[in-house]
Amino acid sequence: MNDKPIEILLVEDNPGDARLLRESLAEVDATQFKLTHVERLSDALKRLDEERFDLILLDLFLPDGNGLDIFRQAHAQVPGLPVVILTGLYVEEQFALQAMREGAQDYLVKDHVDGEVLVRAMRYAIERKRAEQRLFQLYEQLKKQAEELEKTRRIEADFTAMLVHNLRSPLATVMSRAGILEDGVVGPVNTEQRKWLVKIETGAGRVLDLIDNFLDLSKIDASRIELVKEEVGLKQLVRNK
Repeated sequence: MNDKPIEILLVEDNPGDARLLRESLAEVDATQFKLTHVERLSDALKRLDEERFDLILLDLFLPDGNGLDIFRQAHAQVPGLPVVILTGLYVEEQFALQAMREGAQDYLVKDHVDGEVLVRAMRYAIERKRAEQRLFQLYEQLKKQAEELEKTRRIEADFTAMLVHNLRSPLATVMSRAGILEDGVVGPVNTEQRKWLVKIETGAGRVLDLIDNFLDLSKIDASRIELVKEEVGLKQLVRNK
């Protein structure tokens, strides 16, 4: 079991509200939490730079700033730290909702907070932030793996293309030379010789077709050729065959 207290930075300029929040934590179990209280944004940013915290309780209206700018500065300095916004009036609640859309984990209306509500909100905020970070890390890992896989597939496709080219060239030469011999360009060809030359041309042509098909399959696998699906009648397919 981890007995280390949860480190909380309370940013609240109203001493009465700060005292009520501290008392609310004491209602549950003060030993579970270590509360550091500052009244100004500048002091909060300094503490965040120097110390480690698990969560920020943040009032949006302070002597040296107000509104969403306060949240944005704190969130920019420690984007991985969960933030729970503290609000008072209805107008402040609208700021809190916008802050949640920009990354805050939750908000609490100070007049409606007791110990259990406060603790539950803080624990949920910490867990949600951890879950977000795990999801982001997983996304980055999958993205990296996908990029590496795509790179590998393209390398394989390039190698296949090179290999196919090296196979095609000699076969094309064989077919060309066999055709020249068959045509009698270099001298008379008897029936038996012509028969074997035709077999050579036919065999080389079939191998070239196989090589071309293999190359097309490798390009499809590397996403360099897009397959277009269309309906074809069986009779037409047989006739074309």
